[in-house]
Amino acid sequence: MKILSFRCSPRPNLTATSRQLSTKGFDIVVAHHNEDLTWLQPLASNATIYSKGDMPTPSQAFRQTIKLDNIGRESHTYLYHVVSRYESLAEVTLFVQGSPSSVSSPRCHTNLIIAQLGSKAMELKTGEMMTFGPRGKFKQFDSWNGIDWYDDVSHAHWLRHQKGTHLWADCTPAQFFADAFGREHPASIDYVEGAFFAVRAEIIPSGPRTVYEHLLDKFTDLNHINPKIGHFMERFWGELFVGGMALSGSQNNAPRKL
Repeated sequence: MKILSFRCSPRPNLTATSRQLSTKGFDIVVAHHNEDLTWLQPLASNATIYSKGDMPTPSQAFRQTIKLDNIGRESHTYLYHVVSRYESLAEVTLFVQGSPSSVSSPRCHTNLIIAQLGSKAMELKTGEMMTFGPRGKFKQFDSWNGIDWYDDVSHAHWLRHQKGTHLWADCTPAQFFADAFGREHPASIDYVEGAFFAVRAEIIPSGPRTVYEHLLDKFTDLNHINPKIGHFMERFWGELFVGGMALSGSQNNAPRKL
């Protein structure tokens, strides 16, 4: 089984913030719709479920279940958690979707079971982020004028399964990036499909809270179940949390500079 990750080197002079970290230490944030959550049972007590569909049964013993409006895909869910828990984040947070696989994707989001994801996440050191994805490899994104939804096989597969439920973006990825980060985009960025990743707590508040609030507002204001800008965010999580830092990656234990 391949494990794919990218992690940043600890930020220079980055120390734990003065705010109180969660005594729980480890939190799993789950962007849930109507998926079967039994795969989370080994770590259910660490899981905070944000449900945008039918609420999971109480017998599953999750740490917490929270009902959200069904808007913004997983991007809205993750940003909601960051903004609402900004002052009380767990030391390590693992962000996952409601299922490791999706009928609208030709690939699974990750090859790892929840125990493996949790174990890898807890290996993070101060200032690090780790991203998990299918097939254990990075993808390069440089389509700043627009994602190819028709000729790219995986994108076309996704589009067919949406059956017209999506909301086309009113901006290009380049425009979204500039608005979100206040700077021009690089020539290309490396990312991993699926939006499964783990982040150390001190990384998130090292960026202004207003950045996360601004991004959350974009999804809230659209008020749509399936906005295309969610696919922009899938590509930009690494830039949001560790953008501009020297990144290093591992694939089959082989180091790789990004």
